[in-house]
Amino acid sequence: MILNRKFINDYNPLYQGFCELQKDGFDVQCIEPRGAIYLTLQFDLVGKKSEDGNLLKTNQDVATYLLDKAKLAIVPFTAFGADQNNSWYRLSVGTCKKEGIPEVFSLLRSALSALK
Repeated sequence: MILNRKFINDYNPLYQGFCELQKDGFDVQCIEPRGAIYLTLQFDLVGKKSEDGNLLKTNQDVATYLLDKAKLAIVPFTAFGADQNNSWYRLSVGTCKKEGIPEVFSLLRSALSALK
C-alpha cells in the first residue's frame, strides 16, 4: 500500500512526540515513518518496576503495562519472530485520530515517569 505524503505528515506529530520523549531521557526510540501505517518504536523498559512494585520481565509485560497505564496498544516484534530480548514494537496509526495525539503523550509520559 502506497500512502500519500499528506497521510504521513498528518501523523508526524506521533513521530515527533516519541522523539521528544527520547530527548527528555526516556528509554524510547522511534524510526521515522516512510509511508507505512505503522511506527517502529523501541521501549527499553524490561527490568524496570512499576509504581506498584511489579517488575517488567518481558516485552509482553512492557506492552501490557503501556496498554494499562497509557492506553497505548503496541505489538512486540517477538510476535513477528524476533528474538525474545528484542525491545522493538509496532504501533499502528491507522485508527489514530490526530486530535487525540496530545493525550496519548500525556498518558505515556506519566506512565514512563512512574517506572523505576
